[in-house]
Amino acid sequence: MNGRRKIFGLLTSLALSLLCPIAVSAKSQSGGVVDPSTILGFGARPSGMGNAFVAAGSDATAVFWNPSALDRDRRKEMFGQYSQPFFDNTFYNMLAYKHPVGRFGTIGGGLILEGADDLVRRDEFGTNLGTFDVGKMNLMFGYGKQMTQGLYLGSSLHLVRHQGGGFSGTGVGLDAGVLYRFTHAHLEYSRAYLRLAQEELRLDADRYFERGARAFETGKFTEAFENF
Repeated sequence: MNGRRKIFGLLTSLALSLLCPIAVSAKSQSGGVVDPSTILGFGARPSGMGNAFVAAGSDATAVFWNPSALDRDRRKEMFGQYSQPFFDNTFYNMLAYKHPVGRFGTIGGGLILEGADDLVRRDEFGTNLGTFDVGKMNLMFGYGKQMTQGLYLGSSLHLVRHQGGGFSGTGVGLDAGVLYRFTHAHLEYSRAYLRLAQEELRLDADRYFERGARAFETGKFTEAFENF
């Protein structure tokens, strides 16, 4: 049995050693493409929260983070951001707006522009072949609505276009979002449950203490704690 386990472990290690160079090779051929929106997000508050903003957003950037949160704060709002995240020739911009439509919920829209200009093109020998630009445009249309107390649903449509080095492509995507926020009633229920649990623990402790005292007097420890 031990021999089989050693053989299985040896085969597993060999398989992993063969797969690791393949994974490293695939990663090295990715071209080093970085999508800032998937790493940095948008807004000063999300950045300060480490981009843990999917359940906390309620401003116009919710069309990007979680469209269901558009209807949390029913007010008109506009958001704009301009930045150069990596070096001078990069750009990372967003413009978003949300508009409440009464009892029907809140609609929103946004435009993301990101990319880099004047990148040097070289061949396999390192010869300078000039410069090229890369860019991405993400046009978003979102809708969110509060369904019940604490429950929000939403969706956003994305029209995405990539271009770079003379090549380009366009795609369409659809996001769905759900947000549920606990109310003060849930907190009160939790506090009441904790109080009941604490009282139950106290009563159990009193019963076990009485059993122990009785067992100490009679010497019947096994009978006293047989159901402990």
